[in-house]
Amino acid sequence: MSEPPPLQKARQGSTKWALIGLITLFLCLALGGFVWLLNAPTADRTRISRSQATSDVRWFRTAISAYISEYGQEPTGTQQNILKALQGDNPRRIVFMEVSPKMNLKDGLFLDPWGVPYKVEYSLDGYHWVYSTGANKIDEGGHGDDVTSWQ
Repeated sequence: MSEPPPLQKARQGSTKWALIGLITLFLCLALGGFVWLLNAPTADRTRISRSQATSDVRWFRTAISAYISEYGQEPTGTQQNILKALQGDNPRRIVFMEVSPKMNLKDGLFLDPWGVPYKVEYSLDGYHWVYSTGANKIDEGGHGDDVTSWQ
């Protein structure tokens, strides 16, 4: 068999280098994507958890407000008792807050996305609030990274 002409030989060599260049480019893009995947989900999870906690505290507070409107007083006792009252364990069996099995419940406590029970407090003048201690799990009284029903 005869040797290919020099031009065809050059094309074969440049095709080989072009293919190596494309493979290198794809590997770099894949590595960059992998690094992004390692870092981005942390920020996304934090944002999603914060959004879920914000929704939960507002929903919890709204249920308490509806209870107060119906009975003229807030549900009392531990968070477990308050949650039971809002779920229908009250004199008229009214459900103010449905809690699905998918929700973050443990031992009758409604937990925030970080696994800490939501805080429910009342003031002497009848004001009530609900908040989460946030990702740092430290009760900062509604400051710092706490997620509150009043902000």
